[in-house]
Amino acid sequence: YGKFTLALSLPLMRWAPGLSIGVNYSRLFSPQNDLAHGANQVELAIAWRANRFFTLALVGRNLNAPRLGDPAAPVASPVVLDPELALRPLGDRRWEMAFGVRTRFGGGPAEVTTPHRAQPRGRLMVGGRGFRMFAEAERLTYFSSSEVAPLSALRLSAGIEFDTAHFGAALAGN
Repeated sequence: YGKFTLALSLPLMRWAPGLSIGVNYSRLFSPQNDLAHGANQVELAIAWRANRFFTLALVGRNLNAPRLGDPAAPVASPVVLDPELALRPLGDRRWEMAFGVRTRFGGGPAEVTTPHRAQPRGRLMVGGRGFRMFAEAERLTYFSSSEVAPLSALRLSAGIEFDTAHFGAALAGN
């Protein structure tokens, strides 16, 4: 499926050093994927940059409980918590490594969402001066329409990011 996202973040440095919050809205689209096509997602995030080398973050996904699939019998998407640890070995944006795990809670049947409650992932970002390249790998488990048992895959994403103090944009492919 495809995904278009608008995001907004707010640093809380005046009141809580190193803390920031963010919210985003995503619209999923894919004429070939009846489950995801037309779904709207709302996510909320909080991040704490402890120092220039270390950041902790937590994202709550599907907070609006989007209904997936057939409009006559929709399935509620589960809430997903996505904690992450990001490390910057050089102490700046030139090189960043992040590790996280997506964990679902409740929601629709496993065969519609994911049969496993935890999906680990990792990300590498390199660059500087407002431009960075990134690559992410995530374990993905899903059901195929022709299979009874769940299938496992590795989803790879890569792209480029442009970022300033007040605006950022990224483009990636899976």
